[in-house]
Amino acid sequence: MNAMFVKTKSGVANVANGKTVLASDDRLVVLDKNCHLILNESGDQVGELFDKILKAVKPEKGKCLMLESGSWIHASAISNAFISGKSGALLITATNSDNLLAMFTPEEYSDLDGLRDAIVDALISFSEGNDLPTVDWSEYR
Repeated sequence: MNAMFVKTKSGVANVANGKTVLASDDRLVVLDKNCHLILNESGDQVGELFDKILKAVKPEKGKCLMLESGSWIHASAISNAFISGKSGALLITATNSDNLLAMFTPEEYSDLDGLRDAIVDALISFSEGNDLPTVDWSEYR
């Protein structure tokens, strides 16, 4: 794969080996296949940077949990998906660090139990050799 360099606040990052791409309003994170950090940017430019990265980095077909934001988490990056007893939020954590990959709050989703079950079912189906099914996020709003 060709290198794909993007300008960051501190220099440059080669995002060509990105397997997980997580974008929010003010943060952009790219992880490699071993869940190691390639890029972690915050600030106003992340939307523009996300658009650039989308031209070079594509989700691996059938192996990624596609998020509502257009981001995705490669199945190999996921350690756990659970509802936190502390916050009541649905959390997805990373394999190599248990760092947070994604958080879905009760304010965003009225049916977090249903959303958790959909994610769990998708991951179980994937581990049985199927493509990772698409989660219909809007169903749980």
